[in-house]
Amino acid sequence: MLQLSPLIWPFIVVISLIWASQLPSLWSDEYLSVYQAVPYALGGLLIALSIPFRQGRVAVLAAMYMAVYAIIQIWLQQPMEILFSQKVFVLLAIALPINLALMSFCSEQPLLSPLGMMSVAIALSQLLVAYLLIQHEASFDLWLNSWLQVRPVSWLWQPVSCVLLALACTITLVWRYLKHQQSFDLDLAVSILLASWMLAMFEQAYVSASGIIAMLLILCRSFLSSSYRMAFYDELTQLPGRRALVSDLKHASRGYCMAMTDVDHFKKFNDTYGHDTGDDVLKLVAAKLAKVTGGGRAYRFGGEEFAVVFRNTEPAACVPHLEALREAIGSYDLVVRDASARPDSNKLGRQQRGQKPKKMKTTHVTISLGLAQRQTGEDYEAVMKRADQALYKAKENGRNRLELAD
Repeated sequence: MLQLSPLIWPFIVVISLIWASQLPSLWSDEYLSVYQAVPYALGGLLIALSIPFRQGRVAVLAAMYMAVYAIIQIWLQQPMEILFSQKVFVLLAIALPINLALMSFCSEQPLLSPLGMMSVAIALSQLLVAYLLIQHEASFDLWLNSWLQVRPVSWLWQPVSCVLLALACTITLVWRYLKHQQSFDLDLAVSILLASWMLAMFEQAYVSASGIIAMLLILCRSFLSSSYRMAFYDELTQLPGRRALVSDLKHASRGYCMAMTDVDHFKKFNDTYGHDTGDDVLKLVAAKLAKVTGGGRAYRFGGEEFAVVFRNTEPAACVPHLEALREAIGSYDLVVRDASARPDSNKLGRQQRGQKPKKMKTTHVTISLGLAQRQTGEDYEAVMKRADQALYKAKENGRNRLELAD
């Protein structure tokens, strides 16, 4: 389902950009000189922050935006009738949407890792190709008079083919966002639209500074969103982690019920079937817990232990939803992967993928739960402790059951 929250920040940035684009005409030279330096300061800050947080994509994008802004300031502050300016402008209009779209397909890597340095090398190679096109490719001049013509109509600076390219890249990113629900793809799509607006309105004063600042602000949201997920979400199960649980409980102003749960005999299961299957079990349990009804929210507490919190709900109202979870997990047929049956060849593995094995080995896992309600004046640690005690009571009474705290 499409969520509106990822659209709020891009909407604010776009509205602010439209408003800010009218301000330079009212500012003094001192303010304008500061305004022109903002892209470098903001981009440098993002690079400095992204390196320790190991967010290579943010660092590469920030460096790319700064490079684009520098190119505009150095080589495009002259009449566009000059052939050299037209070539640089067209190459920017082609390279920006393509690079932004490709960034969506790149996995997250630290900037100083081999793959991160490869991204930098690719960026430098693009500069080399651009230099060769401008200096040594005679047919490039002919293209500028046909399908790469600058300012094909009075109100548009971009070539029509570049506009269509940007539109295709935007549609691709929106499709990836709808499929994977990754806000980074949506941020890239908005950035392409902002870049297209900047190039389409190129004759407007200080439009490059406004456009790059807006693109960097969109990138700030990507950085903060990724940092938040790193800090508060569990990578394996994609559930909020223990830090998120503690933070939510500390700020819970009203009463709540908390259920602690873990997988029965998980260590024995892990030793029997291997850690890969153990991870599959945790993912299965997490996926079921994430769909809890009744207004509950699931967290991974640590190891094989999870928590479910119901706000403003009495224990009697929580029990049916927790029992439904317990039954859904216990009745699920978990296919046990046979590591010894996997082919050594990747090609053979791809050929076998999707084929139904002759005989599938399945098993079942169960969970035990302990439910506690917060009492007046009780802190979250006391509630957690009572829920844990109820959980141990459920295990002592035979497992695969729910017990209420005293």
